[in-house]
Amino acid sequence: MRSKRKLLIIYPYAWLAYSPTLLRLYEALTPTFDVAIVTYYDEAFCKTKIERPGIRYFRLPKYLSTFAEKLAKRYPERERRWHFFHIARAIFFWLILRGYRADEVIGTDNSGAWIAQEVFRWRKTRLHFLSLELYECDFFATRIKVDRFASVLIQTPDRLEWLFPKRKPRVFYIQNAPVFQKKTLPQKRCGLVYCGTALPRFGIFTMLELLRAFPQFTLTLQGLSNDQTEGILRPHRDLIDQGRLIIHNHYFAAEADLLEWMGQFRIGLCLYDFDSLPADHFNYHTVPSGKIFNYLAAGVPIVGNDMPGLNPVKKFDAGVLIGDHSPAAVAAAIEKIEENFALMSENCLRAAEHYSFDKAVEPFSRFLLDKGNGAS
Repeated sequence: MRSKRKLLIIYPYAWLAYSPTLLRLYEALTPTFDVAIVTYYDEAFCKTKIERPGIRYFRLPKYLSTFAEKLAKRYPERERRWHFFHIARAIFFWLILRGYRADEVIGTDNSGAWIAQEVFRWRKTRLHFLSLELYECDFFATRIKVDRFASVLIQTPDRLEWLFPKRKPRVFYIQNAPVFQKKTLPQKRCGLVYCGTALPRFGIFTMLELLRAFPQFTLTLQGLSNDQTEGILRPHRDLIDQGRLIIHNHYFAAEADLLEWMGQFRIGLCLYDFDSLPADHFNYHTVPSGKIFNYLAAGVPIVGNDMPGLNPVKKFDAGVLIGDHSPAAVAAAIEKIEENFALMSENCLRAAEHYSFDKAVEPFSRFLLDKGNGAS
């Protein structure tokens, strides 16, 4: 029996459990390839471990983390401090992967791509760049050799242009979207839902103000909780006691279970507070947020910011996008959705089918199997 070709995915970050694109890619390619993921583990960022064949977790050695911490203390800016930890992790991954053999390697974002290009610098291994986040202050951004990569997986053309303004590898557009499954929407649905980390830059204060100003609404928060989110929610214990603010920090092992759970709600929120972000923060302005694709797959219409990253909502008339993210604007958008709720719910499913992950990843899988399309 012919053995499968080896495919390595480098993900030098600590939140694999909250990176559905990586996990979907693993599931989609495992039937055809011998897939391995190497990733970083730090319970301070994510306590959940995905235990599957081929997934290996590494901790940063104490001497490297101590060295990075000492250097970081010299810089007051948070973004500059984090550079040293990214660099320390990249050096560590380079050390542990030097003897690794693979036919295809996918490096995630600039750090993972840099590790891939340096580890496999003198080998014939084909490299691929998976872009999930765009970092405006990134030590590795100017150190990526574009010609070394056979392909890039990214969400949109404008993000590709930002990442590679000159020469571009073969491109595959893949969204952070579930595999579509046909479903009958529940007849009785109620309440608002927000899936994600409840932080100021993701509109948590607008959501809480919405509940204060409009007592007819209830909101369920589902997602990652940490000390900061708990501190934000603590003064709103009365809303929790009234049953109008529901905290549901359940980890769904199966994506289908998450989507079934989400289907009980009427409207999903995807709000960014750009007062808490730099005005030119390209990543957040243009990223098609993963939560909107979950809402779409669950048939839940969306209220979100009117910005390029949420264009799928506008394209399929699957919700209402607003320029002003005030509580009054959100309430008006909810009212508008309610006027066309059945149609927008069906439009959500049409959009989910269009963006289904299996459809998007199939051309890339075929490209991987075609060994003739190598990088120059």
